Amino acid sequence: MLSTNYRILILVSASILGLAQQTYNRSNQTAPVYLRSTAGTDTYVATPTPPLTAYNRGACFDLDPDTANTGPATINITALGAKSILNRAGGALGDGDITANRITRICYGVSDFNIVGDGGAGSGSVTSVDATGGVQTASGSPITATGTVRSAYEANAQVGITYTVLTGDRGKTITFSNAAAIAVTLPVAGTGFENGWYVTAKNIGAGDVTITPTTSTISGAASIIISTGESALVRSDGTNYEAFSTRLLPGTSVNFTRSRTSTTINVTAPATASAAIDFTSVTAGVCSAATTFTLTGVAAGGEFVKGYPTAVEIGLIPVMWASATNTVSAKVCNFTGAAIDPAIGTYIATLGGGGGGGGAVSSVTGTSNEVTASPTTGAVVVGLPASVSLAGKALILPSSITLPATCSVGQIYMDTDATTGQRLYACESTNTWVKQGDGGGLTAGTGISIAGSVIGVDTASVPQFISATLSSYDIASHAVNTCEVTGNITLTGAATGDVVTIGWPAGIESGITGRAVVTAANIVVIQFCNVNTATVDPAIANFKVMIVKSF
Repeated sequence: MLSTNYRILILVSASILGLAQQTYNRSNQTAPVYLRSTAGTDTYVATPTPPLTAYNRGACFDLDPDTANTGPATINITALGAKSILNRAGGALGDGDITANRITRICYGVSDFNIVGDGGAGSGSVTSVDATGGVQTASGSPITATGTVRSAYEANAQVGITYTVLTGDRGKTITFSNAAAIAVTLPVAGTGFENGWYVTAKNIGAGDVTITPTTSTISGAASIIISTGESALVRSDGTNYEAFSTRLLPGTSVNFTRSRTSTTINVTAPATASAAIDFTSVTAGVCSAATTFTLTGVAAGGEFVKGYPTAVEIGLIPVMWASATNTVSAKVCNFTGAAIDPAIGTYIATLGGGGGGGGAVSSVTGTSNEVTASPTTGAVVVGLPASVSLAGKALILPSSITLPATCSVGQIYMDTDATTGQRLYACESTNTWVKQGDGGGLTAGTGISIAGSVIGVDTASVPQFISATLSSYDIASHAVNTCEVTGNITLTGAATGDVVTIGWPAGIESGITGRAVVTAANIVVIQFCNVNTATVDPAIANFKVMIVKSF
């Protein structure tokens, strides 16, 4: 049988090919069209083979870009027009969401492209955020899926006498609590301690803390010293460190050393003591039982600076007094109509110092043109330039009710019990004081007018003192922790909200305290309370109330 060869010619029209291309580009094809872009950053251009004839919904492409994006980006395929490339959430791209020479799959939607699957460097999702290193979740636990992060101010408690700061201490507060001197090493600024790295160091112990950088300087010096109660924020600039010190706490003994000079002032802190007191619930109209703590150096009935808790419940009045040698007693009195359970609070007692910040200068050293001192007499000499400006400052002169028996030429003194306007004295020759004024030559100031010997005062600018006296008042016998409200005292000009000061008689019994308030226009009421440990029947006495107006 003869063999026969057949040739079959199949013709496919251009319309059929176009339909096949469109179908391919719209389907969920297993091999998306490869696109190589050679255009500029964020404006990608590509021409596939065969060329794309239209943007069809659902068509996907594997974009192989030559550059990474730096922000919002577009792509123009086969010159069909630039279309935005959006992230998976439909938002604009961020820096690095498309990586150079790394394939990123994009699919067309209605009017733009979206990144799908594993994209560039900015793709993927966070699966874990550790709750350390200054960042925490709202609950303080790690983020494993979604969550909210917050900053964290972590602590690093050190109890030894040496410590080397770690890179991981960044953002933390390092506390030092040893009674001996503590040496702290701060590694050289730079790697791990780059520009912006910071830490807070706080001394809560008795010994000085010396922070010494390796090679680098700190505030221009080789080291800094943090005394008891002080703290310093230490920041790196990448080469050296800068320390920002906080104020001293009351009750600290410190040495002040002026930079770039030899001047040093040593200050010895006043005696101070404190106690965290948790009073039990206080019945309405009575005072709590007394709680005592030790203040070395205070005498029974002696004066001291009182520091009360920063937050005291409304209606409670805390009181402290020196109940015995070296002993301070504290109570709270309830002036409300209901029982109050006070929150625990810190009570501070300081001998002298004007609010706990005082102390005594134990020694002064310095250059001859600054400050010098006599080690035997304690006299301090201050060297001043040829002229001194006191603009905006107050010059405080030495004063007492009696002029010193001796003086040196040039000294100035104020005799506080001399006639007003005649209290200033100058030493014009050795041991000779000469009065420097007779009250004349006055000039008018704000709120004051002068006409000859007549001085007028504008009470709108100058404070006015109004007062009244509760005469021969017999305070009823008070049991322990009880209070009494007097009758009304008429004080013309008094208004609700005014601050009322009580003038107590010199012989008032120990443990009797109280307050005065303006209950209505021109009416003041005094409430007396017994905070003693026994019943007290005060003697008849006069009580004065005073209000300062026009402040």
